[in-house]
This record gives sequence, structure tokens and C-alpha cells, in this order.
Amino acid sequence: MITHPETDRYQELDKDLDAYMLRLYAEMWAAGEDPSDYPLSPMYGDVTVLPYVTLYYGDSELFTPMEQLFYEKLTSNGVACEQIIGPGMGHNYVITHPEDLSDLCRRMVERQNTILGIEG
Repeated sequence: MITHPETDRYQELDKDLDAYMLRLYAEMWAAGEDPSDYPLSPMYGDVTVLPYVTLYYGDSELFTPMEQLFYEKLTSNGVACEQIIGPGMGHNYVITHPEDLSDLCRRMVERQNTILGIEG
């Protein structure tokens, strides 16, 4: 759902995403269901079942306000969470910046190893 009041301000910053089109896609994705149902959006589900979350996003992306709300929901529900925010970056910045993508991959492997009890 792209309903945050700050969305229009971020639309001016984000050159990759179009709020109007994303709203149309979201309507199609929901297929007549309530878009605030958990299976359609993690924002509305029980986040306490999540063991750990790392959010990567640019501070100039359309979803920034919702990412910040999601982070607040996670932390207020006791979920171990961190956010990595790319200054001046838009949507998907992490996959276009090798150093950040490498960091993301390293963190994912380390977290998986921790969950599985693998050292090193």
C-alpha cells in the first residue's frame, strides 16, 4: 500500500519508482482482497515471529516513509532489527552498489550461520 502522506514528497526524489503505477499493481496484486491483510503486506502482520531483520533502503526512495514505519513496528515489538540507509539513494540502490551488495551478502551468510550454529 502506498498510502503514507509523505509519498508524494518522495516521488519527486525517486527516479525509479512511480507511485501511480505501483498503486495500480497493488490493486491487481490484492485481487479484490483487503490490501491491509497480512498475506499481502508484512506491515500488517505479526512481526514478533521474525528472529532478525535488516532493512536496506535509500533515503530518497518512494518507500522510505513506509520503511521507517516498518522499522518502528519491528523495534517496538522487540524484533532485533537494523536499518542500512543509503544517503541520496533510491530504490534498489544496494544491488547497484557493489560494496553495499557485498555487505548485504556477508550479513546474510553470517546470520544464517548463526541460526544454524555454524562458526566461521
